[in-house]
Amino acid sequence: MEQSQSFFQKVGTRKERERAFILLTQSKVKFEGQLPGKKIIAIVAKEIIDSHMIVVTQGQVPLNQEVIVTFQVGPEKYFMKTIFVHHDFSGHYKMSLEPALFKLQRRNSFRVQIPGEYSAKVSLSQVDDKAVKQKFPLFDLSGGGFSFEIPPNSQFQLSGGQQLEGEIEIGGKFKKKFTAMTRHVIAVGSQGSGLKKIGVEFSQLSPSEQQDIVNTVMEIHRDMFSKFKIGSR
Repeated sequence: MEQSQSFFQKVGTRKERERAFILLTQSKVKFEGQLPGKKIIAIVAKEIIDSHMIVVTQGQVPLNQEVIVTFQVGPEKYFMKTIFVHHDFSGHYKMSLEPALFKLQRRNSFRVQIPGEYSAKVSLSQVDDKAVKQKFPLFDLSGGGFSFEIPPNSQFQLSGGQQLEGEIEIGGKFKKKFTAMTRHVIAVGSQGSGLKKIGVEFSQLSPSEQQDIVNTVMEIHRDMFSKFKIGSR
């Protein structure tokens, strides 16, 4: 819960809420809803009537069950737990706009700190031209790179500018081989006696591979938001 609170900020004013919903409706772009069972559907806003948004969806939506809606307006990413309360024969739904609206704090838009329950690991197979076999906890992930932690009891050493090869694994959700370069090594703890945090930037990453990583980051954000205990506005 504390980690989720550090990532998500409640939209505190009615004016900002209304602006986000109006711009979403005017844009006519698809946004996403996560149904019970974590199925993802595409949604398009049509109009706003009172406290509801009239939408069309790609697939059926269960009525009066929690749906996690995510959308983007400019640089801001918004999250809301809501319900769909009506469906007509034209395929239109009424989506409630009453629940609290949250936005992802911008510094975290494309980076996620990996919750411990994901059992995320970085396996290194090569450093520069030397074969290695090391595995460390993955700390965070973005479309441009990641960081991991070397515990205090490890004798393994890295420095900035080294070329790494290996594989990232996030539970059973995501697995990706990578080539990357170390950008910084930070000693954490008094007088450098604690763990070391290694910041790494991907290299030789195709646009589709980067999009896969961005999608994974969004999935983890959505999963974190699903654990939020929030009420109405």
